[in-house]
Amino acid sequence: TFEDASNPWLSGVPDGENQAYNNWIRSGRSSDDDTLCDWNDRRLDTVDQVYEKLLDNYSSTKGTWAPYGLTADENRARCGFGVSAKTNSTGIKDIPSVDVIITPDRTKWTRCLVLEMQEDESLVGGVQKFDIKRHASWNGDIDADGRPIYSTVAGDTGYSWFPGYAINSETGERLNMFFGEDTWLKAHNGDDMLWNPTSTAFSSSTGTNVNIIYGGKHYIYVQNVRYDSCRTFIEDINSGGIKAQLRFNNFAYVGVPLLNPLVESRFKPLKDGMVPSKVRIRIKIARPYARYYTNFNNNTALKNGGFPLYEFSTKDMSPTKLADNGNADKDALLDRIHAVPNPYYGYTGYELNRYDTRVKIINLPAKATVSIYSLDGSLIRRLEKDDANVSFIDWDIRNSKSLPIASGMYLIHVNADGIGEKVIRWFGAMRPIDVTNY
Repeated sequence: TFEDASNPWLSGVPDGENQAYNNWIRSGRSSDDDTLCDWNDRRLDTVDQVYEKLLDNYSSTKGTWAPYGLTADENRARCGFGVSAKTNSTGIKDIPSVDVIITPDRTKWTRCLVLEMQEDESLVGGVQKFDIKRHASWNGDIDADGRPIYSTVAGDTGYSWFPGYAINSETGERLNMFFGEDTWLKAHNGDDMLWNPTSTAFSSSTGTNVNIIYGGKHYIYVQNVRYDSCRTFIEDINSGGIKAQLRFNNFAYVGVPLLNPLVESRFKPLKDGMVPSKVRIRIKIARPYARYYTNFNNNTALKNGGFPLYEFSTKDMSPTKLADNGNADKDALLDRIHAVPNPYYGYTGYELNRYDTRVKIINLPAKATVSIYSLDGSLIRRLEKDDANVSFIDWDIRNSKSLPIASGMYLIHVNADGIGEKVIRWFGAMRPIDVTNY
């Protein structure tokens, strides 16, 4: 979903079929004897091929994301449409439900590795496809013109920031991410260490020669590993042996993004967050409730058997008394205390007969002291409430000697026990004294 629905700026390369060069999702059981390129399906997701139709709420995003284990791994230079490395992947059995959020908020961006996507290593200094790019890292610094400042530290290569993050929605964990670039496609932002795909999927082609651009091949990868800035991936490579060979096995999803060619949109300057607006990509897997645990590095001390474990603090959350300064609950309760009616015009529905005069001070706690003053500060009457069964107190609009008060403005001071104090300005216009019985 797009935060700005009027600007669906993100699209992608939709999946094709058979020997189409955009047949990058290999759901189904189709087979092909062609030896020049591998067009065979993975023989998974064979019923309805639902994973070829993800994100179908927009026609521009349908079929642009898929489970990593279902994607084409044909990476020979003459083919060029592979988006996954050849691995002994377990397929789609353990893929999680994920939310991928792309956002201009740089505080939420993901530290990640950038992978080389050029098939012909002779064009990129001998770097093989899916190796970490041999380009100075971008560590988030920007110059006065808004351009990235790359690291000058020897050996600091391959790192950048993805403008967003991924969440395992089953465990709540943040996940590692990677993105790709084709260094040879400099005209399509393929060598700037920024995730900024263009809108071009293919360049002009002649006969069977198709020049695959895929927006500069800024593929997005979500790894089913708790977020550690790709540290585990680096450790697996450095360890050599079987762990290095299996380093792609826990990749969960891949997206092949493009800038939507049907929308007049472009990336913003880095200082403004680069992406035009926030996008949320939801991929939900139906599975029975069960106990899951996170993937982890064998060198990491395991807590709670790998099952979710969270810490929180109750600091500054202790209960406060209503009378404490700054207690919003206290202020709300004081705001509810009123004298009714106000103003008083000689009569109220509370009065029982023609001799009765009465106003109420309402919404009081069990204990309260109500003091009525004239404007010159003289105490007219003091009332005490000590009854938890009612929330009001009556005043007969008389002074402490039971004489009627004069018309005018009065100040009613309420001391609400355990809550605080409030002053109410009250006006009364008294009716003439009834002398019928005199």
